Amino acid sequence: MSLRVASTEKMVLRVRSMEKTKRVVMESRVREKEKESSAKKAKAKPKKKSQRIDSKKPKKPPTAFFYFLEDFRKEFQEQNPDIKSMRDIGKACGEKWKTMIYEEKVQYYDIATEKRAEFDRAIADYIKRKEAADSLDYIIDTVPVFHPREPYLSLLKHDGKLILMGAINTPLQFVSPMVMLGRKTITGSFIGSMKKEPEEMLEFWREKGLKSMIEMVKMDYVNTALQRLEKNDVRYRFVIDVAGSKLDHESGEDEEIDDSDAYE
Repeated sequence: MSLRVASTEKMVLRVRSMEKTKRVVMESRVREKEKESSAKKAKAKPKKKSQRIDSKKPKKPPTAFFYFLEDFRKEFQEQNPDIKSMRDIGKACGEKWKTMIYEEKVQYYDIATEKRAEFDRAIADYIKRKEAADSLDYIIDTVPVFHPREPYLSLLKHDGKLILMGAINTPLQFVSPMVMLGRKTITGSFIGSMKKEPEEMLEFWREKGLKSMIEMVKMDYVNTALQRLEKNDVRYRFVIDVAGSKLDHESGEDEEIDDSDAYE
């Protein structure tokens, strides 16, 4: 009886030891898989956020080689009509470019330099417009020829106004969402072309001997006048003497003159 009990106890111990071994093996495998997955995640590169492409941003001009490629491709295709692959044409162009001397390349360097200068000016204007976007309450547009309105509309604040003063015969064109999203207004006025009423008013002043108190300034005093306006250091209305302005002439004197002269 005692032998049977001992044998069963040994069997139970063996079964338990086998189960324990299996459990340890399974746990070790799970830990290894977890380590492998964590290592893969660590090695995986972070995904780059997709950047929106600004269609209004000026594009960089090509190098001198690509301007040469345009001329070379036409001549090469005329001489080799069977070769149409751009890869073969580009390879032949690269070999030709390597054998050319500086004097042969200089015209393409000049083109690339000119285009680069144009790009630098365009990108500088683009940066200024982007910094000034949504910063103006209103714009008075006095240009009397056709020109795009979108650059001006992008500068206006919410509820901003674009006031057209220059009469143009061509229809007005603009992207409507730029107006709707910012609740912007496009309006106009012919007050700059109304000559009869101001002339009658000035004639009346001349007949009655009426005069206005103004401060006549020269063109080179304009910046100082603006600074004084900001400081509220102004007693009379500023009037710019365009005809008598000279850069080396002292300005800023107070005068009493006929308002008809000031209007001119």
